[in-house]
Amino acid sequence: MSTPEEIRPQEDHRTIDPFILIGEVIESHGSISEPIEIAENVHLKLADDQYISAIKQHMLPFFLLSGIENYILHEYKPGAGNRMVPLEKENWQYWIITHTNFLKEENLALSIELAEIGLTPVLDVTGPQGFSRHLNPQIASSYYQDRLSYDLRTVDETVIKNIKSTRALLDEFSGRKNEFYFIDKAIKDFVNLKELHKKSPFRVIAIFSIIELLITNRGVSISHQLRTKIPLLNRRFDLPLDFFAFFSGPDTLTEEKIIDKMYQYRSDIAHGNMTRFESALKILHSEEKTVEFLYLLLKRLVRYSLSDPQLIADLKQC
Repeated sequence: MSTPEEIRPQEDHRTIDPFILIGEVIESHGSISEPIEIAENVHLKLADDQYISAIKQHMLPFFLLSGIENYILHEYKPGAGNRMVPLEKENWQYWIITHTNFLKEENLALSIELAEIGLTPVLDVTGPQGFSRHLNPQIASSYYQDRLSYDLRTVDETVIKNIKSTRALLDEFSGRKNEFYFIDKAIKDFVNLKELHKKSPFRVIAIFSIIELLITNRGVSISHQLRTKIPLLNRRFDLPLDFFAFFSGPDTLTEEKIIDKMYQYRSDIAHGNMTRFESALKILHSEEKTVEFLYLLLKRLVRYSLSDPQLIADLKQC
């Protein structure tokens, strides 16, 4: 990869719109083409030289200090033998979302994370001429270390519609944060999940802690509440999760049994026990499958909490 000297940006003081750098590589599909309109004056597009210069001005100091330069993966593509091959500059894959009103778009970055496509904002530059930024170094570092090559996501009309509806839910909920403070905390904790590497077992504990925050109380067994409330809510989601597309077992296998096994896995991690997917947790197949399912479950639960916070508050007390 390039050395720090090779990637040091040139100063560029021209005015630029507020923007969010996306970690993933975007591929448009159907009638969608770049730049992709998400809303009025909000576009998903490839960054030009002006924006790339701003990105590097903001990100390079942190990565020089940490000794990690993985963010320039935007300038590479996968090659033979797991090698990363440099792209021609005109093919660099710095994808950004631009907008014109950083006050109005306070929920924009969160909406692309909570949407089904689950994009990763690694840099949010909100001020005029790129002078104000929000960079969570731990999230950026974890994302780029986990991303070994192209993290390709396809965007079509359905994806854009989902992002718009998620943004609308967040905007509506903004005025009710104090009333449903526990949902607001769950949203913040969901964002901070990305501080943990994808392969970290502690992601399982963190995911369950947010699920428990949203739907459980101290009145009765946590495991009992989870196995009764999760299937109930899953049936109310816009996109219910198919448990049996992820996990398989005997004909007697139920959603409740799968939830019990996932919670057992969480307890094994919390208490330092050895996890055995080949025996006691065989129906879960693997850590990767389990974490993938739990993350999707949590994301859809958070979205549903935004759409009907009163129901979630009432269910939490049951």
